[in-house]
Amino acid sequence: MQAVSKGLEKVEQELAAAENDGVISSGFRKGFTIFILGLS
Repeated sequence: MQAVSKGLEKVEQELAAAENDGVISSGFRKGFTIFILGLS
C-alpha cells in the first residue's frame, strides 16, 4: 500500500511540474489524465 501511495505522490509531482512546461506537456497531461481515468 505504501508503494502505491508513494507512486501517486510522484505522479502528482510530475503533473504539477508539467504545468509549467508549455504546449508539449499540455498534450501529455491530457493523454495521461485520460489514461489514468481509464484505469479507474
